[in-house]
Amino acid sequence: MLSCAITDGVSIGRPCCRVHNCANPLPTNRSRYCLQHQAIDAICAVEGCEEPAPTGRRTCNTPEHRQLEDHYNATGKSFKILKKRLQQAYNRGNNNVPLYGNDEEADQEEEDEDDDLEEEEAELSAQAHVQAQAEGQASAEGEPQNSQKLNPPSKPKARFGRRRTHNEQLIVRPCGIIVGRATFYGAESLSAVVKFIRSVFPTEKSLPDVIFYDNNCQLHRYVHDRPDLREYFKHTALVVDVFHFKTKHSEKDEYCSQHCNAMAYPELYDEPGKRWTFNSSACEQTNAWLRKFQGIVREMLPVRYEFFLDEVIKARNSFLVQELQKAKRAPDLVPIAALKTHQ
Repeated sequence: MLSCAITDGVSIGRPCCRVHNCANPLPTNRSRYCLQHQAIDAICAVEGCEEPAPTGRRTCNTPEHRQLEDHYNATGKSFKILKKRLQQAYNRGNNNVPLYGNDEEADQEEEDEDDDLEEEEAELSAQAHVQAQAEGQASAEGEPQNSQKLNPPSKPKARFGRRRTHNEQLIVRPCGIIVGRATFYGAESLSAVVKFIRSVFPTEKSLPDVIFYDNNCQLHRYVHDRPDLREYFKHTALVVDVFHFKTKHSEKDEYCSQHCNAMAYPELYDEPGKRWTFNSSACEQTNAWLRKFQGIVREMLPVRYEFFLDEVIKARNSFLVQELQKAKRAPDLVPIAALKTHQ
């Protein structure tokens, strides 16, 4: 009998250290750095700049960097002003119910939305302004303006607020049972996905016969180029789920069509019943459920965040097992001894 699992990421997260892939906890949910990297908070927030930031500022004394911060602060103020005016207009319509719920909810909502603004990259978004600077410099140096257009100056970028974890990665069985979850901090990288799969299925024998993943064409290449991984996954088909294969993958990608097309594996399609053997969208459906908790967990620190997600996942798994039992689907656990590799 074939076994199957589906993996995918869902974009919910919590505040984390701004240093890429740093998993250290923040001292508070308003902090930008963990204790180990706290000294970086006193350095200019512009990418690539190592100059110190004066007290009360997040950028150094470089005019272009200051302008980024001023532009960012002005954006936040205009957001609050427009929101306040909308609330006033709503109240004038003889409706005393606040547009954003009660006062406490409104304050919290405002804080949360301000945080969302903080987490966006602030940059000189007006291309005309950058071009004007370039043209002004070109004119001062007596160079033709067209030469500057060929090599426009790069726009400085800064991140003034907190970083959030990138996504939660799940491994789900076709019946909907979640068998693994991991927090990815910097990106949904191929190396991180492989590490996660190996943590859930630590031996070759424990691996399912089929793993569906929307980026399996790249994962297949990644595995094929590494002998140890190629050996580990030698009995497992890495297939792109049906939905993403039809809508997100190019017909010109011959490698993907040859190695990751579900139709290349006859066992995955029930010809008499005209249906797929497995529900390859089970993880997408589970992600839609998990995404509903984003508003609850978005400000949690790691301990509470992990506890909450573990508990709701356990409750959901328990419910699904009961539903499967009622439907006479006979869900069961594979004995650990059966998953161990015999030496």
